[in-house]
Amino acid sequence: MLGRVFDFDEEALNLNHYKALPNDWYLAIADVVSSTQLAQKGKDKDVNFVAAASLAVLKHQLELTGNAPAIQFGGDGVIAAVPFECRDETHQNLAALAYWSANSFDISLRVGMVSVGELNQAGLPCYASLQVLDELNAFGLFLGDGIQAADDWIKKDPSRQIQPSQGPLPGLENLSCRWHPIKSHRGVITAIIIDPVSTGTNGINALNKLIKQINELFPLNQTSPMAQQEALHPPAIPSWQSLHRELKAFSDQPRYRRLVAAYFSSFMLWLAWRIGGQLGPIDAKRYLTSLSKKNRLSKTIWRTSHGA
Repeated sequence: MLGRVFDFDEEALNLNHYKALPNDWYLAIADVVSSTQLAQKGKDKDVNFVAAASLAVLKHQLELTGNAPAIQFGGDGVIAAVPFECRDETHQNLAALAYWSANSFDISLRVGMVSVGELNQAGLPCYASLQVLDELNAFGLFLGDGIQAADDWIKKDPSRQIQPSQGPLPGLENLSCRWHPIKSHRGVITAIIIDPVSTGTNGINALNKLIKQINELFPLNQTSPMAQQEALHPPAIPSWQSLHRELKAFSDQPRYRRLVAAYFSSFMLWLAWRIGGQLGPIDAKRYLTSLSKKNRLSKTIWRTSHGA
């Protein structure tokens, strides 16, 4: 049973809301290679789509086996806590994701798995929790020196990397990315990654203090466009580039049916938003609320450390 975080500001840096991962669990890593250079070449949306596909496949797999999907999305990759009974299927899915990414997008996806027991033996603990957004949505939060170490080990040691292999990718059927870029209100968008100098409780306390100071100086609802729901609106007609990405995902449906369904669903979501938020079973207001919550990046990418 993983821990639960309901109030990020109050609970995210409190280990009482986390559980130490068991020795027989694994950390699964999927990371786009040279993502910064790819973004500079104009492939930033492809990078995001590949990373989102990794999240979708792993989430689908864990939910099918009755496990809470403790997965964190980082824009160019994901990290997931994987129970022992899901190890083999996760290995296969990661291999298939790497193969699909290379062949469909010409993007190298570095994938691998590290045993939590091996990390614990090295004095690198791993803690996980679920940040609960609503009754349907949650994502993983991680603490511990083992989290960054797992990523470093896979990146630096090719023998830990899973080789690409063609295979099915259940979970991609409903993956979409049809939103237009969110523009900055002041011309600049800044991402801050914070690593505490100290480990253990001292590092967590210092980080917690700094985050509160940042939030006091720059309230999230004033600085983040994604936190201002009234500024969000779905596109009536998605771009062809967005749909072209979706068509690269595996599906049993013919391409023309998928295209018609994509255009129709996008238009109906826009229409529901336009007339006030709801149109029959389509609740655009709820969708936008969920989107806003899940994309408040300052709540998801604090990199924290806790020593043994």
